[in-house]
Amino acid sequence: MYNILKTKVMKYLTKNLLMLLMVLAMGVSFASCGSDSSDSKDEPGPGPDLNEVKNTTWVENHTSSDGSSFKYSLKFATTTAVFEISYKEGTQTVTDTYSYTFTRSNNLVVLNPQEAGNATLEGRIENGIRMSVTNASNNSEICVLYKQ
Repeated sequence: MYNILKTKVMKYLTKNLLMLLMVLAMGVSFASCGSDSSDSKDEPGPGPDLNEVKNTTWVENHTSSDGSSFKYSLKFATTTAVFEISYKEGTQTVTDTYSYTFTRSNNLVVLNPQEAGNATLEGRIENGIRMSVTNASNNSEICVLYKQ
């Protein structure tokens, strides 16, 4: 009787141990097939990735509650950017233009002014198409731009 019980226990343990080993082996093989690179457009990796914004234009047309309208435009070149704010003053359209150099790390673009007295700006990119632009000195949002 003892031998029959011992044989049943051994079969049970062997079957379950083999199942456990198979599941473990499959789990390890699936985990090793994962990609090591980041697939997200918003977070290109640990270092700067300027290619996501180089030679692109980001725009917003904004109408205030008092009826005045503004157009914000941020145009990136290879290492520089131009931020323009256009608005109506009477019957004329006025455009203020600001020149920047920029750096990018993950989803943050830092725009450093080329002219003294202008604010440093920060742009946070979301989903590769939306950028929230803030004044870095007082953390106030200036506008939300969309990639053209």
